[in-house]
Amino acid sequence: MTMKNFILQLLFVFLFSIAITNAQTQSICSGSPFATTISVEECNCIDLLTNNDYFVEGSEYDDPQIVGAQLAPGTVLTKVKNGNTFTITGRVLSSTCSNFSIIITEYCKFRHKTDGTTYTIQCRVFWSQPIYVTPNITQNNISLNGINSVLNCTRTLTYSVGSIPYCYDDFNSDLNCEWTLPSGWTGIPTGPNNRNINVTTSECTGGTVSVHITATTPCPINIIKQITVTRTPLTEGVVEIFGDRCLCNVTGGSFNLPEWVCGTITWSGPQGWTITPSTNGKSCTVVMPDGVGVTGELCATIVSCGTTLTKCATLKGKQALPTITSIDIDYGDFGDGSPIWEVLCPERRADIVVHTSSNGDMDCISYEVELPSELTHVSTWSTPSNNIGHLYVEQPSPQFTGFHCYNYRVRVVDKCGNHGDWFDSPYPICCKGYDQYPCSTLGQ
Repeated sequence: MTMKNFILQLLFVFLFSIAITNAQTQSICSGSPFATTISVEECNCIDLLTNNDYFVEGSEYDDPQIVGAQLAPGTVLTKVKNGNTFTITGRVLSSTCSNFSIIITEYCKFRHKTDGTTYTIQCRVFWSQPIYVTPNITQNNISLNGINSVLNCTRTLTYSVGSIPYCYDDFNSDLNCEWTLPSGWTGIPTGPNNRNINVTTSECTGGTVSVHITATTPCPINIIKQITVTRTPLTEGVVEIFGDRCLCNVTGGSFNLPEWVCGTITWSGPQGWTITPSTNGKSCTVVMPDGVGVTGELCATIVSCGTTLTKCATLKGKQALPTITSIDIDYGDFGDGSPIWEVLCPERRADIVVHTSSNGDMDCISYEVELPSELTHVSTWSTPSNNIGHLYVEQPSPQFTGFHCYNYRVRVVDKCGNHGDWFDSPYPICCKGYDQYPCSTLGQ
């Protein structure tokens, strides 16, 4: 066979490999039987014969094949030919909403005139109309989503049916989810087919959340899914007392429990404290007696659902302010670990390190720095020992030029407006612009 004849043969096969069908589009459920028809036309095999040593013996059709789905286990496709029409029957499985088709390929058969050898060439491929297949919903491939263990006092929960194939959202589907809740619980179904529910529970009881899923189209469904919900007692790890732990003694402060906490709540504290609970008991105000170094525990005792929990928080009043003993400056580095000695470059930060005579509780005590307008106080933090404080300052302007040094001072302050004496730094903060070395090596 010459290359020219081979190319002509491929072109002929391509032009005649088309779908010819008169079957009607249908929709089935996964695993259900289907039947479809494919109309065929006999190939003119003589046009494909390119070697005169052979003659046309005829044409034949191979077994039907599925495109877009898989056969149900233990089944086969069957074909029955009546004239120019094949009827194909079988069963397919699909886990998704999809289409599939059946194809039949026709081949031309040629026999050698003297030695009897044969060969075949594909002539045409005939397709059925697409068949729409809907997956079945079963106990194993659908889920009921939501928590099964909740704290006492929890009142709001959400449950939902998951893994419903999207083709069940079609307007022709009558899928519906009917919910049953424990005694004392109420719910509002939401979403397509009522597949979600927003639940308001009782404070202490659990029970079984059940959903009955039914449908007749596109495929029959009759399934019940359940979740058994249990209650667990409140613990210290899940209940928090909110409020500033640092009080200004006679000014006092406010404290509250999470809004979802339920039951009877009693607040208590050291003798001499004035504690005033709110109407529902979930919050209170506290006023400490005047004086320095007043500390103590504010406690909330919660009796709910047959259990008792006491949660406490340590509060501090006015504290003695530590004394600043020395101040250092850390100008940082170039980014590669090499230090920028005694100079602050534009858009860079320096660390003012404050040493004090005694430990200060940084929850209640901080530092204040007095800087020139060219510098900005960025943040403050302390080391775990609390007797070393850090104040980050920044030279923010990239247009800064020249070389300048600025004096600054620091003092200790608390949240109530009390403060210590100013401590003047023995060393100024020196700044250079991008026109000065070493800042010029960082310039843009």
